[in-house]
Amino acid sequence: MPHVWSHLIFGGEAMKAAGREEAIGNDFLRRVFNLGCQGPDILFYHRFWLGPLAGVLPSLAGDIHRFRCGDFLLAMIDMAAGRPSDDPIIVYAAGFLTHHVLDRNMHPFVFYRSGFRKWNHQRLEVALDALVVRRKLGLEAWKTPLAGQIDVGGRLPEGVAKMWDHLARRHNPERTAGLSPEVWHEAYRDMKRALRLFHDPWGVKRALTLGRTAPMTFRRRYPPLDYANEAHAVWRHPAVPEETHAESWWDLWDAALEDARSVLEKAFSYLESGGDVSARAALAGAIGDVGYDTGKPCGGGYVIRYAEPIL
Repeated sequence: MPHVWSHLIFGGEAMKAAGREEAIGNDFLRRVFNLGCQGPDILFYHRFWLGPLAGVLPSLAGDIHRFRCGDFLLAMIDMAAGRPSDDPIIVYAAGFLTHHVLDRNMHPFVFYRSGFRKWNHQRLEVALDALVVRRKLGLEAWKTPLAGQIDVGGRLPEGVAKMWDHLARRHNPERTAGLSPEVWHEAYRDMKRALRLFHDPWGVKRALTLGRTAPMTFRRRYPPLDYANEAHAVWRHPAVPEETHAESWWDLWDAALEDARSVLEKAFSYLESGGDVSARAALAGAIGDVGYDTGKPCGGGYVIRYAEPIL
């Protein structure tokens, strides 16, 4: 997955491209939108300090990335339909859509270039995030706090939490059986805790944790590698090795932006249509049913197996 900064910066660009910047014009709604731009990744942070013992939410996040992706997203937009234009659910859902679109366009590149060694996926994403922050914002990620960008208070907006509870139970009743409705608020708070922990401009936290935070912490300097493939070296789809590419990270970003513009335009057309069936069908067609990780049809049996890591 592209990392936190990439998702919220991309989401803002996508809303501008779709002519919907006014929807996130006030500070609170912008932060709700930024949080929505993190998509299902918020669940990966639940009890992150426990690692493999964190519980069900990280596994649920993985399921949402791979199975029935279109159904989940369309159901989310259905829940936002008919609400007032300033309802936080609308901008949260819009941000969530941009997360999916960026992932499905960028993730094959990230998987192929990071490989399967533990934490290398995160290391590459964090390095790419640093490049995005420098290029798009003119800032250095290592010294720029991030948690405040998604801080909507001590709890999720209640409608957003209820939406998560409904969609997760509908999408995966087995994993969610017995879960408290409070877990969605917990995951959000844990994500903020993690981002504060990983903001470590002087390396103190990395030292105190014996390097455990290093893969998720921005560095001042990175090894001189072509993280973004600006040389346009050939790379392969990690699930379909005969499918070759030479796009850079920035080429993929631009393609994803056009993809997101189209999806958002259709989403807002449906949201404002009063439930028009043809508008919903157009949105469903734009979303499709493709995985966040592969960008390929969810039911196609695509498995990520191939890589040529640069790290």
